[in-house]
Amino acid sequence: MSMRKVPELNLFDYLEETRGKKTVFSKSLFEGLKDYGFIVLTGHPISEELLERSYELSKELFLMTEDQKKSYSMPDNGHQRGYTPFGVEHAKDSKVADLKEFWHVGREGLEGLSNFWPEEKDLCRTLFSFGSSWFVSS
Repeated sequence: MSMRKVPELNLFDYLEETRGKKTVFSKSLFEGLKDYGFIVLTGHPISEELLERSYELSKELFLMTEDQKKSYSMPDNGHQRGYTPFGVEHAKDSKVADLKEFWHVGREGLEGLSNFWPEEKDLCRTLFSFGSSWFVSS
């Protein structure tokens, strides 16, 4: 029996002008997200230092007190932005809560869905601002 493996994709395969590579990349991305919920992405411009700093900031964010984190919870928009506490989210058609907490960040400029950043620290803005200019200009 062969082991299944999370797809490892190279971003440059998508950015190249070769139609075949874009198609294979897109199909593999879809299948990886559908089957595993994530993929391994290589060939991106994000430095190792930024990744390490992001992990440090994420740790700080989730070490805030429960009251601090819950003050950034946004149940009125279905938790589509800001903090979602442990045990709130459910998988589709499941009555059992997921065993995770997370900070939901999305594309800016969508009506009624602004990102919600913690006041105590500039964590999220630092974590998620790195890609904006690169992705817009690419």
